[in-house]
Amino acid sequence: MSQQQTEPDHRSDLVVVANRLPVDRKVAPDGTTTWKPSPGGLVSALEPVMQRNSGAWVGWTGAPGDAPEPFEARGIHLIPVELSKKDVEDFYEGMSNGALWPLYHDVIAQPQFHRHWWESYVRVNRRFAEKTAENSAENALVWVQDYQLQLVPQMLRALRPDLRIAFFNHIPFPPYEIFAQLPWRRQVLDGLLGADQLGFQRPADANNFLRACRRNGLATRRGMVHLPAEPRFGSADHHPSREVRAAAFPISIDSESIDALGRRPDIQERAREIRRELGDPKVVLLGVDRLDYTKGILHRLKAVEELFAEEVLSPPDAVLVQVATPSRDRVEEYEKMKRDVEVTVGRINGDYGQLGHPAVHYLHQSQDREELAALYLAADVMLITALRDGMNLVAKEYVATRHDEQGALVLSEFAGAAIELPQAFLVNPHDIDGVKAAIVRAAGLSPREATRRMRAMRRRVFEFDVARWASTFLKVAASAAAEPPQSSPGRVSNPATESIELSAILAAAEARNDPAAAEARAESDSTAQVPVDEGQKYWEAGDSTPYDAYDEKDLDDTEGLEEPGHVLDDPLVVIDPENRRPALSLGLVTALEGFAMHPSLLIALDFDGVISPIVADPAAARPLPSALRSLNALAALPGVRVALVSGRQLDDLVRVATPPARALLVGSHGAEFSDPLGESSAGSPLTDAQAELLAKATAELEAISSRHEGTHVETKPTGVVLHTRRAMRPVAAKATQEALDGPASWPGVHLTHGKEVVELSVVSVTKGTALRRLRSITGADAVLYAGDDVTDERAFAVLRTEAGDVSVRVGSGETRADHRLGSPDEVATMLGLLVDLCGE
Repeated sequence: MSQQQTEPDHRSDLVVVANRLPVDRKVAPDGTTTWKPSPGGLVSALEPVMQRNSGAWVGWTGAPGDAPEPFEARGIHLIPVELSKKDVEDFYEGMSNGALWPLYHDVIAQPQFHRHWWESYVRVNRRFAEKTAENSAENALVWVQDYQLQLVPQMLRALRPDLRIAFFNHIPFPPYEIFAQLPWRRQVLDGLLGADQLGFQRPADANNFLRACRRNGLATRRGMVHLPAEPRFGSADHHPSREVRAAAFPISIDSESIDALGRRPDIQERAREIRRELGDPKVVLLGVDRLDYTKGILHRLKAVEELFAEEVLSPPDAVLVQVATPSRDRVEEYEKMKRDVEVTVGRINGDYGQLGHPAVHYLHQSQDREELAALYLAADVMLITALRDGMNLVAKEYVATRHDEQGALVLSEFAGAAIELPQAFLVNPHDIDGVKAAIVRAAGLSPREATRRMRAMRRRVFEFDVARWASTFLKVAASAAAEPPQSSPGRVSNPATESIELSAILAAAEARNDPAAAEARAESDSTAQVPVDEGQKYWEAGDSTPYDAYDEKDLDDTEGLEEPGHVLDDPLVVIDPENRRPALSLGLVTALEGFAMHPSLLIALDFDGVISPIVADPAAARPLPSALRSLNALAALPGVRVALVSGRQLDDLVRVATPPARALLVGSHGAEFSDPLGESSAGSPLTDAQAELLAKATAELEAISSRHEGTHVETKPTGVVLHTRRAMRPVAAKATQEALDGPASWPGVHLTHGKEVVELSVVSVTKGTALRRLRSITGADAVLYAGDDVTDERAFAVLRTEAGDVSVRVGSGETRADHRLGSPDEVATMLGLLVDLCGE
């Protein structure tokens, strides 16, 4: 497209700020310059909204030197920012890709920290901020993109306090003990906190950011960072207090266009041609990556090489196609990576290739969208073995292309996409044997199983596409109100700045030409006001704030990694005052912090052995006073529901537990249910056959109990229980065995073998089904469940750790729960911490 100059006074209501403009410069032989749109989901998602709103995009052209004048491209106002050759070396190749990129990717490569890099980073960020301030309309929404521009939000707020500012981090945000290595960590946090809304790829990333804020003295609560009022530099006034929201908004792809590409006859024919060119192998493995040390390409090659060596897969019947797009060739780590990959590919082909049939087809070149779609269709197994990745859109592209619902995806646990695509074969890329096993399973997948997995993944990718991602983020960001404490220089102050919904933002340009329509829209869309901060920060100084290293729970974290010397002063680790040892593990504390970030919570607990100690007489059981106080406090919080899930009958549970007035109650392992704010049921109705079967089972258990002293029988609406707690151990064992051999084995009888009880039911109810029902009723975004025996394992099984759920086993025994506590006293400690995390 040709460059079209624009008027210098152009101001936009929606401004995207990114390191790169969404176009690539093309210089013709005659010297004329044209601009070709860059492929990418972000551009396609934002293009319609920016066109409708006369949107602007601030960014670098990709070439060092003077920036051209602003111009129009596809209805978007493009504002180039100048980067000199020295800026490219220090800001882009140095600070951004030599320091921040490896640091944020878990130090897979060692980051380097140079003060002249940081000084360049500050200068370039200020240049972006100034250019954005000049081109933003009054009260515009500005969306800053990614790690290269982390200082822009605060700089922009200082220049233009009337703006609503959002930031999205496309790469991971690291755990604090890694982030703390950055000499300028406080300046980066201050920069990001200039935004009203911060978006991250994964809940864990948002959680890491919030912990970094806490470590630097800021208060956080449920995804919000509270910034207190501060003295304004050079003035007797103060910055007003405000809040910054941090949340996960996992990015996606333009699923419809990629699906349409895969359905084109010419692309399908090209896919068949690719397989013919490869020699019609039985199994085609495919890797598509930027040539980057975070992508795990060498780990993947090692796994495939060993499979070839063991003849589990054998060329030419099995081949690997590895596309490695050139990347950052001037950075030393990338040049070394390129050499290592080429040496490994050469060794594999030398050992296992045949004349005309290499075992690994290595393409160190970029591929266009059409060729990639054909490769996706040709591949039987897609290999993504990233060592750390914010999302990895290649995984979603592969799924979107497979309209045939065939193919298999081997996906690293450390890619953000793993949270959304659990039907893939998830692997730890450092576990080479595990990667090999996953490749073999994926290569041998039956068509029926492939369809089941792929259909589920496609449903997710199409429902949550890039358009939905962008619209959701913009709507949340637009709702952040901005009331400027004073007008920016040279501008007319608007003392009643209102938060406006996305629909109002899109109509802002129209409003300038139609004041009556603008007034009507403002009346319908106005919301409450929140004051915002402004002022200049001092970025150049180093940060000497002391810190304590803190282990972060992640996919590769294991429980029991406590480091007492590092956590004794951490206010979020509960200390036992008698022996100064943490009462809760760091893994559990971390999980609770993440859990409390969700807007709607369900805290569900078993009663006996969890908030009440086990006692000889069940009728004498009572909750620990501290646990009950915390439950009452949690039940009173907005957005929090508390539930007790017990094997006791509902009436008995109410009598012994004295639960909070708003608590949901589940009795008889789910057969009885009570919600003081909604529905209740005394029990599931039984058919005549079920009632007859229950009567027979009850009679049989009563007969067993009569023969074994110390046992007794309890009847329930849909079941019957043999209790053996008061019997001598040999007697209890014999009675239990008779019950298991007798009525427990009858058709239609469902067994729950718990702690010193044998419970039989004639309807299929478990604590797992009960917990699903509770989640549905409450609409909870995250669920915590704590239980102490085998009946609770069904509840643990329905929890989703990757979605923020927390499972806690109390006491000993094998469990599928992620965390363990030793006693009801520790449960009370946990509930007390939850009160602090969830409360005001």
